[in-house]
Amino acid sequence: RILTVLVGVGDNINIGDSKLNRAAILLLREVNLIKQNKTGPLQITAEGFKFLFQDIHAQIWQLIISYVEKCESRNLDRREALTLLFKLSFLTANKPYSTQSFNDAQKCVLSDLVGMGLIYQKDLHGLLFYPTYLAKYLSTGHSLTKQERDDRGFIFVESTFKVYAYTSSPLQIRLLSKFIRLDYRLPNLVAGKISKQSVMDAVSRGIPVDLIID
Repeated sequence: RILTVLVGVGDNINIGDSKLNRAAILLLREVNLIKQNKTGPLQITAEGFKFLFQDIHAQIWQLIISYVEKCESRNLDRREALTLLFKLSFLTANKPYSTQSFNDAQKCVLSDLVGMGLIYQKDLHGLLFYPTYLAKYLSTGHSLTKQERDDRGFIFVESTFKVYAYTSSPLQIRLLSKFIRLDYRLPNLVAGKISKQSVMDAVSRGIPVDLIID
């Protein structure tokens, strides 16, 4: 949800007004990945664009570190947040756990973790929560699994700046469209070209040139 909302803001797309989307927007603003213009809609920051192109392990830890650093500004006990994160790292993914023993501060942190995608709740005020597979990154190393590497797809760039991306992920395709002129799309392949105009458009949105090269 975090990535979907962030990409939606970057594309100036109406991302809806659900409770989860509002929670995600609040979190993204607090960690400086999006900002509110005085006279316009939300905008993704340069830091937000860099975040989009990081691997999932780095994304989660950037969110966690920024969140913990800003706990006190929201009158949240940093120790409560760290304690809950520590417990979460040892829980089993997709298994239900009760919130009955949680205090108000822990429930507030829990709702923020729902916005990050680390926890799933059918009802934001329900008595059960389910750790998602993303929670495993709280206790694992940086290396991605083979499945995760394969899910990222493959990109080939020719000397003529033509780009072929073997992916069917709508999110990855939208990311590519930020600095590539997409020409056509097949079920598992998109093709386009890096042009002067597409690079200038990307730079004008705050995407650094070195990030495009990487």
